[in-house]
Amino acid sequence: MKKILLQILTFSVIFIVIFGINRIYMHIAFIPKNLVQNLNEFFTMYTLGIYHDIRFLSVAFLPLLLCGFFFH
Repeated sequence: MKKILLQILTFSVIFIVIFGINRIYMHIAFIPKNLVQNLNEFFTMYTLGIYHDIRFLSVAFLPLLLCGFFFH
């Protein structure tokens, strides 16, 4: 069970880092410099993105976690 939880945590961190790098690249490539005027909007954009990534990963890894509980 500990091994499954460690794998879920490891893959979640890896995916969050990959999605964060992708979000930074998209920000640099597609959002004009004069559009982001204050730091609050910038921070909110990344915070909401990470929140949605964590929600997606929790739904994606839920079956693996349930299998770890039921078949241990």
